[in-house]
Amino acid sequence: MGLAFTLAGLLFPVQITTFFVDATSEILKIAPKIMRIYFLSFLPMGLNIVATYYLQSVMRTRWASVLALLRGLVFSGILVYLLPRIWGIDGVWWAMTISELVVMILSLICIGKADKAGIGKSKVKAD
Repeated sequence: MGLAFTLAGLLFPVQITTFFVDATSEILKIAPKIMRIYFLSFLPMGLNIVATYYLQSVMRTRWASVLALLRGLVFSGILVYLLPRIWGIDGVWWAMTISELVVMILSLICIGKADKAGIGKSKVKAD
């Protein structure tokens, strides 16, 4: 789904924009760039959501909660504040994508640790 949404945002930014807002010429001028940046966040977002649910299911609820907070509040909030100071207004649009990428790396580390500890592996033997 992340790939599908990303492709939709990359290929059809004007159509998606006009679906949600009554677009003026100014909006249509800036929206494609914004949409293409923001929709990149859908690629790692899918893995982050699955990782959170996976970690909950294998009883690593603290890790799952931390990842959810980092993703939805901490990293995105910090980056929305910091990146515009570095990249100007484009920094606002990159904040979510970078936040999702950082959390994706942390998610993969957490899943690796859970799997290394034997958590989530089936204890049922095949006959």
